Amino acid sequence: KADGTTMSKFFEGVLINICGSTVINVGTNFIKYGGKAKPLGIAMFGVGNVITFASFSFAPQSVLASISAVQFISNVVVSYLLFNERPTTRVWVGTAVIILGNVLIVLCSPGVDDTVSSEDLLTDYWKGQARRYI
Repeated sequence: KADGTTMSKFFEGVLINICGSTVINVGTNFIKYGGKAKPLGIAMFGVGNVITFASFSFAPQSVLASISAVQFISNVVVSYLLFNERPTTRVWVGTAVIILGNVLIVLCSPGVDDTVSSEDLLTDYWKGQARRYI
């Protein structure tokens, strides 16, 4: 069972991942916009990926990989603001499904990661069961 500190790190990871995914999307849209915004977009895309990668040290990858779909939600807003692209009904339905799915993933996730250290792996290996399996 997850304690308060573990759950705090879990939600930090989710928030960091959402921020990184949003920065990636804004960067992608700046690249799409072109012109003088393109170098800024490339930089934002790179920084967003670093932020997203950093989030994986806070929460399980299985949760954060799905949370990265937030970039599609931010795309609806950013595309409207930068390119005046109006979302269709289909886009709104898809956005609602992504939001619902992400809420369910976060609520149903155990909130802990069963990560083992390299020392634990070596200890398990030398116990013999793993060697017999190999």
